[in-house]
Amino acid sequence: MTLVFVFVILVGAVFGMRLKVMVLVPATIIACGLVIAAGLSGGSTTGAMALAAAALAVCLQIGYVGGSATRMFIAASRIHRPSIPDSLTPPNFHQVAGRIDRLT
Repeated sequence: MTLVFVFVILVGAVFGMRLKVMVLVPATIIACGLVIAAGLSGGSTTGAMALAAAALAVCLQIGYVGGSATRMFIAASRIHRPSIPDSLTPPNFHQVAGRIDRLT
């Protein structure tokens, strides 16, 4: 079951990076339907199925938040920052060598 939870977190992260938050509604309904179908075929109790469905919904949401945060940080890193004026940049080797040649 842990592997399923990790997979659902990763699916939620993909949803968070690519899609809007409303995608969680059908994804949660589908996940709960799959849990109920697996529980009925495996003879699980109602409580176990409810707990597994709630855990999958929470994992999906955790993955979505992580994917959204990743998308936000990637977008923030792509913002163009103003360049440093030439007067504030340190001189490179050729500029210094040219100044020394002019002094001699």
